[in-house]
Amino acid sequence: MPKSYAEKIAQVKVLIDGLRESKDALPAGITEEAIDELENLRNEVEKLNSEQESLKAELKKKTEEATQKQK
Repeated sequence: MPKSYAEKIAQVKVLIDGLRESKDALPAGITEEAIDELENLRNEVEKLNSEQESLKAELKKKTEEATQKQK
């Protein structure tokens, strides 16, 4: 069963938390800056997802209004 977008965002948050807790044991190349960049990207995606959900709700409302006017 495919995971929802919100579930994927939550998994990325868990991943980031794990990276922060284990940053001393991580291989070279996974720097604090890389973790910060990943977290910034997750925050941006979460914001965009919220905006999209709001737009979907607004579209549903407008569709219902249009349907009622057609009756």
